[in-house]
Amino acid sequence: MTSAGSEDLENELLRLRAEYEAGEARLAEAMEDAGDANEVGEYLDIQREHELLARRIARIEEWLDHARVVDAEARPHDTAEIGAEAEFEDVETGTRSTFELVSSPESNVARGRLSIDSPVGHALEGHHVGDTVEVVTPKGRRRLRLLAIR
Repeated sequence: MTSAGSEDLENELLRLRAEYEAGEARLAEAMEDAGDANEVGEYLDIQREHELLARRIARIEEWLDHARVVDAEARPHDTAEIGAEAEFEDVETGTRSTFELVSSPESNVARGRLSIDSPVGHALEGHHVGDTVEVVTPKGRRRLRLLAIR
């Protein structure tokens, strides 16, 4: 996991824990008010939200407990791996893409962060500039040429 990804998860965990504690007070209040059918429904909604928060907190805690944070300065700068920004081109279409390779919990394609566990990330992992890799994606088989690693 990148240090930025670890920091993002730590911040999310702090926010969710505060939200969870506030939810406990809301849950207790809703339980007291659960006198008629409408209020019971509201209580159940709050309880579901609270359970979802608890699951997300547990998941983040597990990720952070098992994460190995990659030191960006210590990693080889000529190899596509977690923490590297990889620019590559689809050999057939000429379409170029640039993504930071990250762990699954921190991936966000819209923000330019591609999971190393995704088909494309996995195919690029360990390769160098100039290498061409073949990858099977939901859109079919693609050949990608690694253009740059930063």
